[in-house]
Order: sequence, then C-alpha cells, then structure tokens
Amino acid sequence: MSSRAAQVVGPVALALLFAAGIVLAASWLIAFPESVLIAAWLVASAALVAVAVTTGIESRSQGYGPVRTIGRMISNLGRFILAFF
Repeated sequence: MSSRAAQVVGPVALALLFAAGIVLAASWLIAFPESVLIAAWLVASAALVAVAVTTGIESRSQGYGPVRTIGRMISNLGRFILAFF
C-alpha cells in the first residue's frame, strides 16, 4: 500500500469505526433500520479482526511464541472492546 493510500485509509477507517460506535450506542434510544445496525456490527467485527491480526503479526515479528502471541491478542482485544463499548 502506498503512503498516500495509507493516509486516506486510516482516517476513513477511524471515521467508520467512530460512526459505528455512535450508531450502536444510540440504538438503545433510536430505532435504526436493521440494515444500519447490521452495517455497524460488521464494521465493529472487521475492527476486531484487524486488531487480532495486527497484534498477531506484530507479536510474531518481535519474536514472541505462539502462546504469548495469543495472550497479547486476547489482551488487545479486551482493550479494544472496553474502549469501543
């Protein structure tokens, strides 16, 4: 990925994640269409996968073993869930 593409994808992904968080938080009070809620959950799920994959790649490249990598993945996923919800 070129640096220009990375400069665009990062903020767009962050804005999508921010919007999904607002939709999911407001869904308790506002009756959103089902398609909007499904899209918000898909964005949140994609972010969870991205956190797990990037943690795994980073941990393995730093020389951590498989068990330690799984532990770091679980830790980072927990942090993400607490921050997102």
